[in-house]
Amino acid sequence: METVEPELDVDDLSLSLFMRGVEVAKPTRMALLETLGECLELEIECVGDPFHDHMKQQDQIARRYRKERREKPLMRVVAKTNALWYELGGLRDSMLAAEKQRLIKGEEEYSNMKRKITHATQKLKRRAREGHPAIVAVDSTLERSSSGQPTGGGEVYVAGSNHALDKFTPQFTRVEIKSLFSMVMMVKVGCGPAHTALVSTEGELYTWGKNVGGSTGHAVNVPLITEPTRVGCMFERPRNLCLDETVTASQSSQNASALAEYALGGDHAAKELQRRRQSRRASGKDRSQLSSAAKFAQTQQETCPFWQVALAERSRIVSIRVVLVSASIEDTNSTARSTLSTKRPLRSAGGPKYAVMVSEDAFDPDLRGKQSLAKARGQSVHISLSGATQSELVWVVPADTFGSFIRVQLESSSGAGMLGLERVEVLGSSSEQYVGPRVSDVVCAEGMTVAICT
Repeated sequence: METVEPELDVDDLSLSLFMRGVEVAKPTRMALLETLGECLELEIECVGDPFHDHMKQQDQIARRYRKERREKPLMRVVAKTNALWYELGGLRDSMLAAEKQRLIKGEEEYSNMKRKITHATQKLKRRAREGHPAIVAVDSTLERSSSGQPTGGGEVYVAGSNHALDKFTPQFTRVEIKSLFSMVMMVKVGCGPAHTALVSTEGELYTWGKNVGGSTGHAVNVPLITEPTRVGCMFERPRNLCLDETVTASQSSQNASALAEYALGGDHAAKELQRRRQSRRASGKDRSQLSSAAKFAQTQQETCPFWQVALAERSRIVSIRVVLVSASIEDTNSTARSTLSTKRPLRSAGGPKYAVMVSEDAFDPDLRGKQSLAKARGQSVHISLSGATQSELVWVVPADTFGSFIRVQLESSSGAGMLGLERVEVLGSSSEQYVGPRVSDVVCAEGMTVAICT
């Protein structure tokens, strides 16, 4: 209402409404003021001040033309207002056409136009308030080296403005996705008005951005997720349970300095060496007797030697990966050179076989030989794998296999042998942990994230 000139009379108000294609059924001054005020507010909001000022100038021109037509003879008015008619010609034709259509279709067209303009205005204001995510691209080309480990691809790059995080990236920049266990590679991406979602090669779902009503899948009380974070209710890739701090490893015997903890990875071997040095120092023994030359686990020559690990808790086992000690590694260590002559005849005779076992109950540590192998098989889920032509054994265990103890044992079919392990990885999760569905695709919309699961 503040945009309406207060000195306008009924004729001026009616003329201004006529210029905008609006007709009032009962043209009282109050009705005209209210209708014109609403039109002017809608005009400023939708098309802006420049066009509004232009329309006000057209109103003044039309009023001046009407006044001159009333006060002077028609012929003199035509001579003086040719320029005005030329300027108003296009606008007058548009007004006449709009008025004709309005009279034909009634109030429905005006109501629809007002509703569309209001909806578009609200949408633009909402987007300006919430912001929009940056452009996101995924390099889904997965390249593998000779060792089978991913060397590139699956990385996420962003560029552009991101009002939700108050950031602007002038060029494509790689997004850091934090993981405690291994590199996370992405294959799918979804962008919403204020948040973004990613799907990894393992089927995990990562989201970040504005968490409006929990739209990112995270807790509702967290308003903003500042970095790609895994959604807890979806699938989580299995982790290497051997890296837990409280796991313990043992073997049937130890060859020189080849500790059982070397096969676990991490800092387990360093902690065990430190513990043994402290024990020897306390007992007064010579510390030089304890050597750390070997970097793998190895038993002495015996019948059916074994290596085993006690996990931190009862776990759901997904797969077990066993990396055997190769001849090249043994050649670099003086303590293991004597074992080559005993291991190579086994391979030439068909190669050794390894029994990999998962048990919920502890294995008997006192039994040795074939008796220990038979009893361990009887209480566990197990498989026999051949190591004749490969130095790495992988076993994908049956679904829903639970256990707390893992054993790798050499099946000695032709006399005694030595068990050498470079690394043992037990992939799985806690038995109490919820296993969510894998995500194959994701779509982000305003205030929501839709994940397609398999």
